[in-house]
Amino acid sequence: MNLWHFFILMLCSISAYAQTDAHHKAQKDSLKSLLKTRHSPAALVVYKTNPFSIMWGPIPYTAEYKLIREMAFAPHSSFVFGISFLGKSPLLSAAENAQQNTTNTSAPDPELKVRGWRFQMGYRYYPGKRRAPRGFWCGPQLSWANAIISTKSWNAANNYLEVTHFNVNALAGYQIIIRDKVSFDFFFGLGYKKNTWWEHYAGRTYVIHDFDDITPLYSTHIKITLGINFGLAF
Repeated sequence: MNLWHFFILMLCSISAYAQTDAHHKAQKDSLKSLLKTRHSPAALVVYKTNPFSIMWGPIPYTAEYKLIREMAFAPHSSFVFGISFLGKSPLLSAAENAQQNTTNTSAPDPELKVRGWRFQMGYRYYPGKRRAPRGFWCGPQLSWANAIISTKSWNAANNYLEVTHFNVNALAGYQIIIRDKVSFDFFFGLGYKKNTWWEHYAGRTYVIHDFDDITPLYSTHIKITLGINFGLAF
């Protein structure tokens, strides 16, 4: 082997070693990146509800069975969408049963039927170092709910009450996600609301204005929000 062949062999060995070293370094950097990702907040979607809303929903005399989906689409931003089925509040059912037990009457059963839906959507901004959907957040929210209140005999005559709640809110809150799974979402805020009741009777529609038996603040346009949702993160 002459000097020229030896020089070529050494050059090939150095090149192969450099390529192997670069490959090992790339694998090491990839592993570090993977470990860093695993230890960073991994939850991007949270499904939430509140079982207490079954007792009293957004509309008086209703029970709300809701599912809310929050999805992070940027490091500090998320979009929230919720859908709810509105039924009859267990508190209203208990009050009706108590009244029937203390009243002797041969009149038809006046049991109320309640059916409706609620839709809500909102945007959340998470400031600070934490990424969405963790930590303190603030943003707007839009909510619309509609329910039909009637009885069996009223339905037969096409008579019923229709209730609509519409509100726009500015909310703020704090969401805790434990072990990337269990979510606790606390929130509060102020906004504008419009609550409307219609009485559909004998083919005509009448707007109801008397809400003294509900609460003194019910007919105002000021909306005060305070609540909590529980959920699972994925």
